[in-house]
Amino acid sequence: MSELNDLIFSLGLPGIAIVVFIESGFPVGFFLPGDSMLFAAGILAASGHFSLALAIAVIFVANFLGVTIGYWTGKEYGKRYIREESKFLFKKEYVEKAEDFYKRHGGKAIILGRFIPAVRAFIPAIAGIAKMPYR
Repeated sequence: MSELNDLIFSLGLPGIAIVVFIESGFPVGFFLPGDSMLFAAGILAASGHFSLALAIAVIFVANFLGVTIGYWTGKEYGKRYIREESKFLFKKEYVEKAEDFYKRHGGKAIILGRFIPAVRAFIPAIAGIAKMPYR
């Protein structure tokens, strides 16, 4: 993990944005330390590497783009992926349970899931697969 921290501090705000982008919208990003990147951004901003306002804007955009691309990827390719490959994380039965959960709880499920680090990366793709309206 220290190698990742060294990389982030050497790449600065672009490195933080990349981690937030991947962690917020793609299932492969569930292991990335997105929350830690917010602290790293604060430390770098406080030490004068860039302004806090710039960090907030860049992180917001990276998160928004990650979630949006994750959603549309799930919507366009998710069902096909589940049909073709029975992967551990995207087994058809798991996706069906998630779809039911989204139908029952809708936006509440999305908001709650955003606060659970390991779940956060899966939410956009599963919401897309479940064909939830994009708002």
